[in-house]
Amino acid sequence: GWCRTEILAKVCSTGLDDMYLCAGDGLHHKPFTKDDFDHISMHVYEGDFTVQSDCEKLVLPILGLYSLILKKRDSQQMHEMKKYIDESKKRFFPDTYDLKNEDGTFVRRNLFSNLVPMMEEYVETLLATEASAVTPVAEASDCAS
Repeated sequence: GWCRTEILAKVCSTGLDDMYLCAGDGLHHKPFTKDDFDHISMHVYEGDFTVQSDCEKLVLPILGLYSLILKKRDSQQMHEMKKYIDESKKRFFPDTYDLKNEDGTFVRRNLFSNLVPMMEEYVETLLATEASAVTPVAEASDCAS
Protein backbone atom coordinates (compact mmCIF):
# COMPACT_ATOMS: atom_id res chain seq x y z
CA GLY A 1 0.00 0.00 0.00
CA TRP A 2 2.75 2.46 0.89
CA CYS A 3 4.65 1.97 -2.41
CA ARG A 4 1.46 2.64 -4.33
CA THR A 5 0.96 5.76 -2.24
CA GLU A 6 4.42 7.01 -3.22
CA ILE A 7 3.68 6.50 -6.92
CA LEU A 8 0.30 8.21 -6.56
CA ALA A 9 1.92 11.13 -4.69
CA LYS A 10 4.43 11.69 -7.49
CA VAL A 11 1.81 11.57 -10.23
CA CYS A 12 -0.62 13.83 -8.35
CA SER A 13 1.97 16.44 -7.44
CA THR A 14 4.09 16.84 -10.59
CA GLY A 15 2.52 14.51 -13.13
CA LEU A 16 4.46 11.96 -15.14
CA ASP A 17 7.41 14.23 -15.88
CA ASP A 18 10.75 12.82 -14.75
CA MET A 19 9.17 9.50 -13.79
CA TYR A 20 10.67 6.27 -15.11
CA LEU A 21 10.14 2.52 -14.97
CA CYS A 22 13.07 0.23 -14.45
CA ALA A 23 12.96 -3.55 -14.94
CA GLY A 24 15.21 -6.56 -15.14
CA ASP A 25 18.84 -5.79 -14.38
CA GLY A 26 18.00 -2.21 -13.41
CA LEU A 27 20.30 -0.75 -16.05
CA HIS A 28 17.58 0.27 -18.48
CA HIS A 29 14.63 2.53 -17.88
CA LYS A 30 11.81 4.05 -19.85
CA PRO A 31 9.59 7.06 -19.23
CA PHE A 32 6.43 6.30 -17.26
CA THR A 33 3.33 7.09 -19.36
CA LYS A 34 -0.41 6.88 -18.87
CA ASP A 35 -0.27 3.55 -20.74
CA ASP A 36 1.62 2.16 -17.74
CA PHE A 37 -1.40 2.78 -15.48
CA ASP A 38 -2.64 -0.67 -16.51
CA HIS A 39 0.59 -2.34 -15.33
CA ILE A 40 1.52 -0.32 -12.25
CA SER A 41 -1.36 -0.10 -9.81
CA MET A 42 -1.98 3.10 -7.92
CA HIS A 43 -4.99 1.63 -6.14
CA VAL A 44 -3.50 2.19 -2.68
CA TYR A 45 -6.16 0.28 -0.76
CA GLU A 46 -5.70 -2.86 -2.86
CA GLY A 47 -2.05 -3.05 -1.83
CA ASP A 48 -0.59 -4.97 1.09
CA PHE A 49 0.05 -3.23 4.38
CA THR A 50 2.33 -4.63 7.08
CA VAL A 51 0.17 -2.75 9.57
CA GLN A 52 -3.33 -3.02 8.18
CA SER A 53 -4.67 -0.06 10.16
CA ASP A 54 -2.29 2.19 8.18
CA CYS A 55 -5.17 2.31 5.70
CA GLU A 56 -6.87 4.76 8.03
CA LYS A 57 -3.76 6.93 8.37
CA LEU A 58 -3.68 7.43 4.61
CA VAL A 59 -7.22 8.80 4.21
CA LEU A 60 -6.32 12.47 4.66
CA PRO A 61 -3.08 12.33 2.63
CA ILE A 62 -4.91 10.57 -0.23
CA LEU A 63 -7.65 13.22 -0.12
CA GLY A 64 -4.97 15.89 -0.22
CA LEU A 65 -3.38 14.29 -3.28
CA TYR A 66 -6.77 14.10 -4.94
CA SER A 67 -7.30 17.80 -4.24
CA LEU A 68 -4.10 18.55 -6.18
CA ILE A 69 -5.57 16.81 -9.21
CA LEU A 70 -8.83 18.71 -8.84
CA LYS A 71 -7.02 22.05 -8.52
CA LYS A 72 -4.86 21.39 -11.60
CA ARG A 73 -7.73 20.15 -13.74
CA ASP A 74 -6.68 22.31 -16.71
CA SER A 75 -3.42 20.37 -17.00
CA GLN A 76 -3.62 17.57 -19.59
CA GLN A 77 -1.74 15.14 -17.32
CA MET A 78 -4.02 15.87 -14.37
CA HIS A 79 -7.05 15.56 -16.62
CA GLU A 80 -5.85 12.07 -17.60
CA MET A 81 -5.22 11.16 -13.96
CA LYS A 82 -8.69 12.40 -12.94
CA LYS A 83 -10.21 10.30 -15.73
CA TYR A 84 -8.23 7.27 -14.52
CA ILE A 85 -9.48 7.76 -10.95
CA ASP A 86 -13.08 8.38 -12.06
CA GLU A 87 -13.09 5.06 -13.93
CA SER A 88 -12.58 3.19 -10.66
CA LYS A 89 -13.40 5.70 -7.93
CA LYS A 90 -14.51 3.12 -5.35
CA ARG A 91 -11.19 1.31 -5.76
CA PHE A 92 -9.30 4.54 -5.06
CA PHE A 93 -11.61 5.70 -2.28
CA PRO A 94 -13.27 2.71 -0.57
CA ASP A 95 -15.95 3.57 1.97
CA THR A 96 -14.73 0.93 4.44
CA TYR A 97 -12.25 -1.89 4.96
CA ASP A 98 -12.22 -4.96 7.19
CA LEU A 99 -9.60 -4.88 9.95
CA LYS A 100 -8.50 -8.25 11.28
CA ASN A 101 -8.38 -8.37 15.08
CA GLU A 102 -5.80 -10.34 17.05
CA ASP A 103 -8.41 -13.06 17.71
CA GLY A 104 -8.94 -13.55 13.96
CA THR A 105 -12.31 -11.80 13.79
CA PHE A 106 -12.91 -8.85 11.51
CA VAL A 107 -14.36 -5.45 12.22
CA ARG A 108 -15.52 -3.10 9.49
CA ARG A 109 -13.81 0.30 9.73
CA ASN A 110 -14.69 3.55 7.96
CA LEU A 111 -12.41 5.10 5.39
CA PHE A 112 -13.72 7.64 2.87
CA SER A 113 -17.56 7.36 3.01
CA ASN A 114 -18.71 10.91 2.07
CA LEU A 115 -15.29 12.62 2.17
CA VAL A 116 -14.61 12.50 -1.58
CA PRO A 117 -17.73 14.43 -2.66
CA MET A 118 -17.03 16.89 0.16
CA MET A 119 -13.49 17.45 -1.17
CA GLU A 120 -14.78 17.86 -4.72
CA GLU A 121 -17.31 20.45 -3.57
CA TYR A 122 -14.69 22.25 -1.48
CA VAL A 123 -12.25 22.52 -4.40
CA GLU A 124 -15.01 23.68 -6.76
CA THR A 125 -15.95 26.42 -4.27
CA LEU A 126 -12.31 27.35 -3.78
CA LEU A 127 -11.66 27.62 -7.52
CA ALA A 128 -14.84 29.63 -8.06
CA THR A 129 -13.89 31.98 -5.22
CA GLU A 130 -10.38 32.44 -6.63
CA ALA A 131 -11.79 33.10 -10.11
CA SER A 132 -14.25 35.71 -8.84
CA ALA A 133 -11.56 37.37 -6.72
CA VAL A 134 -9.35 37.85 -9.79
CA THR A 135 -12.04 39.42 -11.97
CA PRO A 136 -12.62 42.67 -9.99
CA VAL A 137 -8.87 43.31 -9.75
CA ALA A 138 -8.48 42.95 -13.50
CA GLU A 139 -11.46 45.25 -14.10
CA ALA A 140 -10.12 47.82 -11.65
CA SER A 141 -6.73 47.89 -13.37
CA ASP A 142 -8.47 48.37 -16.73
CA CYS A 143 -10.35 51.38 -15.35
CA ALA A 144 -7.14 52.98 -14.10
CA SER A 145 -5.72 53.22 -17.63
